[in-house]
Amino acid sequence: MVSKAGRPSSGKGKLITIRLTPKMRYSVELLARVQRRNSITAVIEFAIDKLLQDQATGLVDADKGFLPDLLWDENESTRFVKLCLNRPELLTYDEGVLWRVLQLEKDCWLDVRVPNYSVISAKWDAINEKASKAATGDLKEPFSWLLGFVSSSAHPFSS
Repeated sequence: MVSKAGRPSSGKGKLITIRLTPKMRYSVELLARVQRRNSITAVIEFAIDKLLQDQATGLVDADKGFLPDLLWDENESTRFVKLCLNRPELLTYDEGVLWRVLQLEKDCWLDVRVPNYSVISAKWDAINEKASKAATGDLKEPFSWLLGFVSSSAHPFSS
């Protein structure tokens, strides 16, 4: 939400901007009235929440439950590792490179597929920088695995 002064409100939500056609905006305003909601934002949040709970979206797993609940953490690096360990097929190419670089940081692992979250968090900026250099070819160290990179959930220590 945004206050009249144009600054984000004190709520914990993040401000996003969406573009709606005039007809879509009018439809959402009507829906807000019908549902007795006090704002367009409330209608959109309700609609997104309903969509997220739908099993057809792929975010609800019968065994693991609601994926965002499983993966969410305030710490970005922890969230990233949880995503990699649970749903590596969802990684972008750049995230895949970051994951491979992280997998090669032996001090970031307590055991195979058991991350040391505190070490990863402490080294997060350096790991990101290394991955960025690896993705652009600016890394001085040889990373032959990058040449034939294919997103993989396998941990390098498991062989």
